[in-house]
Amino acid sequence: MIRGGLARTALRGMAYLCGGLVVAGQLGRFAASFDTLNALLLPLVAALALLSIAALACRERVSGIVAFVCLAIGLGQIASPASPEKLPATGSPPPIRLLTLSTWHSNPHPEAVRRAVEAERPDIALLQETDRATAAVVRDLLPGYHRVRSCSRRDCSLTILSRWPARRIVLAAKPGARLADLLVAEIAAPWGSFRVVNVHLPRPYTPDAQPFVDQLAIAMEEQGRGPLIVGGDFNMATGSFGLRRLADAAGLRRVEGLLPTYPAHLGVPPFVPIDHVLVGRDWGPAQCHAMAWAASDHRGIACTLSLRPSPSPRPRVLREMAGGT
Repeated sequence: MIRGGLARTALRGMAYLCGGLVVAGQLGRFAASFDTLNALLLPLVAALALLSIAALACRERVSGIVAFVCLAIGLGQIASPASPEKLPATGSPPPIRLLTLSTWHSNPHPEAVRRAVEAERPDIALLQETDRATAAVVRDLLPGYHRVRSCSRRDCSLTILSRWPARRIVLAAKPGARLADLLVAEIAAPWGSFRVVNVHLPRPYTPDAQPFVDQLAIAMEEQGRGPLIVGGDFNMATGSFGLRRLADAAGLRRVEGLLPTYPAHLGVPPFVPIDHVLVGRDWGPAQCHAMAWAASDHRGIACTLSLRPSPSPRPRVLREMAGGT
């Protein structure tokens, strides 16, 4: 009887704790500090599913109701938007292979980055944190590819590698304002040009977070008049309200599905999905998977993307989101 009572008490406490974190994450609609809790959505949803089953088995009604309701909230929050209809391949350009990978400033085995990237045979590689431990590897990675860097120095924090000719698009900034870690390039593929944005945003609760998100919003508006791909380390988890607002306002959709990417260096499977690939309406079906581990604190994401035969217009609403600047 004692054991049963302790088990029920523990079950109820876990249901309240996990459910409370999910509910507190809903306040992320209004404050970035609460939105940070949504980085835990995946493990919380898994725990609530197990707690719901355990409550049903133990006939613990209160715990079961709490766990089930909060599970439904969490699942609704991380649900991906519906994929677009599959389009006929006739008349459309060939698909491209794109990857995004944070190579990690403190990567202890930089050569692992080379192996992981080259194994994917990408057409476009969006790399973040390429200015320290992995700088030497990135400089000669994918020989023959065109290189676009985020600074004029030899080693930069962001690098774009392209099978096809690429040129950097310089972003305008307000006088005295710090520039976000963004890199934009125009890719001249054989079948036409498109633009890519390489992203490394700060964590949502830091002082620079919102100004840098605003800069990204403006960049996506300015670059999104044709086919657009935005990828990288957003430091905003799948299910976070900040990421959803950014994608919705840009008229972009997230295509990587539910791929946890962080932390990948602790000897346990990553459980926080903070690396993303967003595409505009000109892009049709996409298939994505997690890359082989590159000794980084992130797992990379590789996607195969198909361009729609007839590009469609997209709304221009991002300046409102970025404060009208």
